Amino acid sequence: MSSVRYLENQVLAADPIGLVLLLNEGALGAMRQARALLQEGHIQERSSAITKSMQIVAELQGSLDLDQGGEIAQSLARLYAFTQERLIEANVEQKLAPLDEAYAVLSILHEGWKEISRQPPAPAAVEEEDAIADGSMAWTL
Repeated sequence: MSSVRYLENQVLAADPIGLVLLLNEGALGAMRQARALLQEGHIQERSSAITKSMQIVAELQGSLDLDQGGEIAQSLARLYAFTQERLIEANVEQKLAPLDEAYAVLSILHEGWKEISRQPPAPAAVEEEDAIADGSMAWTL
């Protein structure tokens, strides 16, 4: 199976937190690639890798529901904005320090999301899943 097909299957099978994890992993991978390319002096490729990271972080930021998410969504929005600023600086100035700062922030967020993904579902969600599974959930239109 090709890597594109494998990734497609991962995305289609992922829950919302799983999708956030996949996006984080993609952004972090592109940042690692950008770091290596910057050190090697490959300007165009480095710029492409940073741009990919920026696009992924923008997608994460755009997926936030600031109305429903409250302070957590607001904090995430600020962290994503900071990450974007550091990525822009790394790209324009061709420096490692802002790239490393962006990587550090996203790594911490990624670890937090991984921890959340390990938590059991909330009791209401479990009851709803059980009701769907046994057919007792009534659907109203």
